[in-house]
Amino acid sequence: MWPRAKRDQIVVQAVRDETLVYDLERHTAHCLNKTAAIVWRHCDGRTSVGEIAAILENEVGVPTDERLVRFALDRLARARLLSSLPERSPGIRRYSRRQALKRFGVAAGASILLPAVTTIVAPRAEAQASCLPSGSPCSIGGTPCCLPSICLISQCS
Repeated sequence: MWPRAKRDQIVVQAVRDETLVYDLERHTAHCLNKTAAIVWRHCDGRTSVGEIAAILENEVGVPTDERLVRFALDRLARARLLSSLPERSPGIRRYSRRQALKRFGVAAGASILLPAVTTIVAPRAEAQASCLPSGSPCSIGGTPCCLPSICLISQCS
């Protein structure tokens, strides 16, 4: 089984060297740096981890290996951006973030970025209210009353 990226219920937008992915099902937004985006883009269910490593090396121009791709796949899986993940070969150990920084950050003169997936959760519509209307129960230090009201005797007035 080769890695396969989630393709349903998402919106994808490339912005410079990053790729923004919005998951409509989970209401989460993910920002993939260049390295993670290259790996994710090639997770088509037909390309092996080794082939993705070769593609990554070709696109960034820095020697890489399967462990870096697996590092990226781990990050993508945590963000739930993969629908299938290949099993780990018994002989291949995974990099810790520290090992990956040593191996690729220093060796490549920081030409290759460690795969990074930054995730934020989009608030639900009801969470958009930023103040309490007049007449609502309130407490000092809690959600503020809408102006011109103030919290007076536990009620917005």
